[in-house]
Amino acid sequence: ENHFIEGIQNGLLYNGFVSSIVTKYYKENKFLHFLWHLLHSLSYGYMLQCFDENDICILTEQQKKELVLFFEDIYSLVTGCNNKCNNHYTRYITEHSISLLSLLEQRKGLFYFYVDLHNDITQNYNKYSSKKKHLYSYDDVEKIYNNYDYILYFEKTYNFNILRDLLENQFTCEKYIEICKVIRLNILNEKIDYKFVVT
Repeated sequence: ENHFIEGIQNGLLYNGFVSSIVTKYYKENKFLHFLWHLLHSLSYGYMLQCFDENDICILTEQQKKELVLFFEDIYSLVTGCNNKCNNHYTRYITEHSISLLSLLEQRKGLFYFYVDLHNDITQNYNKYSSKKKHLYSYDDVEKIYNNYDYILYFEKTYNFNILRDLLENQFTCEKYIEICKVIRLNILNEKIDYKFVVT
């Protein structure tokens, strides 16, 4: 009888443990979706608003450096969510000899980079999963971010406009890493919910 009760208790503990892991994974996955939308919408807006009619970037060198720092540091938040994503990102940049600073000099450089990186991570996921995820072309992603203004969505929902701050010289890496940390903690603690916007 004691073994039976002990077995049930162990089973309940195990089920509770598994349930907490699944719940945590689900919440962390929501943050990753938030992050992807942030990076894609920023790179799309950057392409449209940060260049003059001669395709010359209008940002100062300091603004570009802050942006590069942000793109490099944002993945430190991903390590808490999914260390594989962070490792994949680092490996991808190294293997493709990518300079984020040089991408900022090309109108579509940053946009193409994040579409390619996302597809590369998805391809890697598809190798190990029976549920295959869709890969997106540049045109697919452009249509998504043209049809729905995520920058405005973030402003209304989370009270920040990363692109406006960048253009008005109010953007700093430190500020936006802190904003993303707070959003991540709030998603994980269920204080806010990141709603997936269907486009």
